Amino acid sequence: MNDRTHWNPWTSAADLLDPLRTVLNSVRSRRTADVERREPIIDQAPRCSDAEILERVVRRIAADEYLRGSDVHVDAVYDGVVWLGGSVANTVAHARAFEDAANVPGVRRVASEITTNDAQHAA
Repeated sequence: MNDRTHWNPWTSAADLLDPLRTVLNSVRSRRTADVERREPIIDQAPRCSDAEILERVVRRIAADEYLRGSDVHVDAVYDGVVWLGGSVANTVAHARAFEDAANVPGVRRVASEITTNDAQHAA
């Protein structure tokens, strides 16, 4: 028997790995090229000024029927971060105020110092 007709597991494994290595190297180079071409998503989003964000958050909270009678106010807006303050009747109202602010375009984060009256009465 000559070497070509004799099955050798070591030779066969090497023969199988070479094409696989070629494919893997090709995929890796494509991935690297794709990553280098991508632009950051955050820079593509339209930016709003803090004053615009403040106005929109105040309007959205004022328009929420569930928050009528609550004392929710925007303490500050800086670089898309909204600070809420005040007091509400319960945790549901607190969550609604938080969501109202978070859903305004341009808001990156919401910080809340809103107190709930039900927590004050329970203590």
